[in-house]
Amino acid sequence: MAELWGCLEGLRLCKSLGVTHLALEMDSLTVVQLIQKNAERDDEEEAKLLLDIHKLLNSFTSFTVEHIHREGNAAADYMAALGYHLSVGRTIFERPPDGVRHILMDDALGVSFRRRRKRHTHP
Repeated sequence: MAELWGCLEGLRLCKSLGVTHLALEMDSLTVVQLIQKNAERDDEEEAKLLLDIHKLLNSFTSFTVEHIHREGNAAADYMAALGYHLSVGRTIFERPPDGVRHILMDDALGVSFRRRRKRHTHP
């Protein structure tokens, strides 16, 4: 539910900023699949959120919804961690915080990172 709320609020912000062409990238495969499938949901709150998300997405001139791995979503992860320590409510930065600038620069330059695999050791 938190991912759906975050998606909806992000879409509202993009709309208010005049974005017309949108690339929505999320590291939650479950949420991406829910949005892409547009299937009916039993949970009323979830169904309403998904309906609101679809209405907003369709209001953009063009949009894509894609799953990306966490490594490709480092800027969003950084901002989410930063938001955890801020007061309740919406905070809008005029400039990217110092800690995320290098992440955004790497992204703009197309720097890739190797995906780490979890290793399971057996005794």
